[in-house]
Order: sequence, then structure tokens, then C-alpha cells
Amino acid sequence: MHLAQASEKPGGLLAGLLRPRIEQNIRNIRLSRLQYMLIFSLAPVFANMQEGVLASQPHLFGVDAMSLLGAAYCLGAGVLFAFASLQRLRRYASALSLVTALMFAAWLALPPGATGLITGLVFMFCFGGCAGIAAFAFSYALNNQERILGAALISLFCMLWQLDFSSQLISGLFPQAYMTALVLGNTICLNLYRGEDYQSVRQNSQTRLNTPIALMLLFFFAHKTVEVFYTYLPGASSMDALRANAWTGILVFFLSLFLYFRVRFSIWHMCNLFFMGMVVAVTLLSFGTSPLALAASRFAHGFEQMGFIASYCLLGLVMSQHAGFRLFKWIIFFALNLAMLIYMVPGLIAASNPEALPGAAIAVAAGFFVLFILLSPVYTQKLFGLSALEQPAGPKSPDDSPDKALDAVLDEKGLTPREQEILALLLDGLLIKECADRLDISVATVKFHAKNIYRKLGINSRSQLYSAVKKL
Repeated sequence: MHLAQASEKPGGLLAGLLRPRIEQNIRNIRLSRLQYMLIFSLAPVFANMQEGVLASQPHLFGVDAMSLLGAAYCLGAGVLFAFASLQRLRRYASALSLVTALMFAAWLALPPGATGLITGLVFMFCFGGCAGIAAFAFSYALNNQERILGAALISLFCMLWQLDFSSQLISGLFPQAYMTALVLGNTICLNLYRGEDYQSVRQNSQTRLNTPIALMLLFFFAHKTVEVFYTYLPGASSMDALRANAWTGILVFFLSLFLYFRVRFSIWHMCNLFFMGMVVAVTLLSFGTSPLALAASRFAHGFEQMGFIASYCLLGLVMSQHAGFRLFKWIIFFALNLAMLIYMVPGLIAASNPEALPGAAIAVAAGFFVLFILLSPVYTQKLFGLSALEQPAGPKSPDDSPDKALDAVLDEKGLTPREQEILALLLDGLLIKECADRLDISVATVKFHAKNIYRKLGINSRSQLYSAVKKL
């Protein structure tokens, strides 16, 4: 069976690579992996609702509660995940999620004060550990379609809660309703993990830092830094701002899915829209004086959600192809411990020199945007062309479809029909075991064919497979 024929089967990715159709992408989504898609612990923890949720929390050592809780979250993600092992990850995730839920309940029960804040710091430390585990499972247990849907669903979840909070419905009766939903969702999902769903990371253990990982981390830090600076600006968490931001964020949910399914270099466009929206939002909120300018700022800030979706899609795409378990742990440890500064710096500026905060926020947003534009050729070459995340705008006609040409090239390289069939499944993101189950053959047979595929394409590992096919 040729690759063009194999891609017509449910789960085939080559049709998504060469002649994308919405139905094909939908068939690639496995509802059995929903627990990995719903990354509750990676959602914006306060979703710009900190003025309502943390208004009664005291400062500690001269630092506001949001900075301290954000720093504890980052520290927990790095430190607690560092103690995880692949063999015991499921049990570790279950135990940590339950401890997190208990600490959250204790935080809610305590009155505002130093004891309550310290309990909150322990809760956020544990919640950060859950985030590290969720990020790993999100990267290795899902394919690209599932990641984009999962990140978009969590974004929509946050925006709906912002609407609730700004309208004072459920949150008017219980201000911590949003965080309670996050903790409850996190506990349920982490207790549904299955070890066999992410064991493919074993096949990619000999990895090291490279350009795609560096580019992904740059955008990840840029998104987080720009958003945190914005949240410290006066008026960023007003009820009017939350309501406008939520409506735009809901539109962003649909726009992100449209870009993914229908536009070439979709993630690149999403990154640019995030930066443009945030530059407008920060500038108008800092220096706009008219009601129209403030309203435009609030609506523009909704494009922050596009950055959230893009950053986690890039995280999963790059780490699954370029990082083994050990490297993933080191990256999470150093990156998220470094991310503590992202929460601390704007908080310190706001406390010591609040007049400088608007200028600093604009400089950060515009500076990262300019840097991203300057690096766009590198992003396009090294990152955005790696997989089906970057799809043509629509299907080609049968007369000029590249399927036949690609099949001919693969035939010239000596790939057998079975090898072409397995290649289509590997490009779809299926694990070796899943390929074996799909084709009703043994795991050893799939591994044998995979080695032959790598040899005939002139590559050494699965991480090079996507770029090799794109070059054919």
C-alpha cells in the first residue's frame, strides 16, 4: 500500500501534511487522551483575577502575594518534577495531585494573614509540581492535533471563568471558584494517567539542547514575561477589563482553530498576533486617556490567549521531537526556576518605582516582538516547518496533488509498501506500540521497519523524520 493510500486510514497524518482537511484532523483526535489535553495546572493561575482573589492577602518581606505565589509555582514545577521517574510517574502524579488538593483546601479554610499566605505558598509549590508533570504528558502522550485542541480548550475555560468573575455570578458567591475548578480538574486528570501512553520518550533518550529547543524557550519566556508585566499595570484587572478580555479570548479560541486547520505557518501567525495584540494593549493601557483607547486596550489583551495556545503547542511539538525524559527534566528545572524572576521583577518595580512600570511593560512587549520578527527566518527554517502544525491553506486538486510525486520519491528510495504505511503512522505521532496495534503486527516488526525507513531516508532518529519528509 502506498503512502497516499495509507494516509486515508483514520489517524493518517500525511493527508494532513499534503492536502489538509478538517475531517482528517478530527480523526486524529483521541478522546481517550482527554486527560492529557486538559492541562488545568498549566492554565493562567489567576487569569487576571488576582485583584479579587488575592485582594486580602498580605505582603511578605515587602513582596506582594501574587509575586510570591507565582514564584512558588515556578519553583515547584522545577523542583518537584526533578524527583519524578518515568517508571513511577503515574503514582507520583496521583499522590502529588491529592496533596495539592489538600493544601488548597487548607488555604481556603485559613483566614487572610501570614499563616494563610505560607499555606498558599506550599499549595502553589505543589501545584507547580503538577504543572511540570502535565507539561511532560502534554508533550509526549499527544499528537499535534490533540495539543492544539487541548490548549485551546483550556484557554476557553479560562475566558468563560473571566466572564463569570466579571459578572459576579458563581464567583460573586465564592471568589475562589476558578482556582477550585482548576485544582479539581487537575486532580481528576492526573489520576487518570496511564504509563503506557507516554513511554515513547524512552526511544528518544539521547538528546541535547539544540536550536529548535532554544527558539521554543525564547517564545515561551517572551509570552510569560509580556503577560506578567501587563497584569501589574493599573486597571489591568478591573471588571470592565476582564469582561472585554474574556470576549476577545473566546473569539481567539475559534480563530486559533481556524488558523491551525486552514492557514500555512499557522503557529507563526498566532505568535505574531499575540505580540501585536499585547503591544497595543500595553501601550493604550499605559498612555491612553480616552475611554475608546482604554476599551481598545482591554479587547486587544484577549490576544494573550493566542500566545498561550501557541506557546504550549510549540512546547509539545519541540520537546516530543528533540528531548528525552532526562533533558526534559533539566529544561523544566532550570527554565521554570529562572521564570521566578518573571514574577518577581515587575512586582519589585511596582513596589519601588511604579511610575517606571508602564514604560518597562511597553519596552518588554515591543522588544520581544522586534526580536521575534528579526528571528522569523530562523523560526521558519528550524521550527515552523517541522510538522503538520504548518499546513497548506487548502487541498490541492487531484491533478497536481503531491501525493503521487511523494510516493514516487519513496519508491525510488526503496521504501516498501509496508514501510510507507508505517511511515504515515509515525508522522501521525503514533507510538511504536500503537503502530503495531493498528497494523496487527508485533512491536519488534515495527521497530525493524522503522530502522529501515531511517536508513533509506538517510536519518538517524525519529526526531529527524518530519524534516526529512518535508524535503522530499
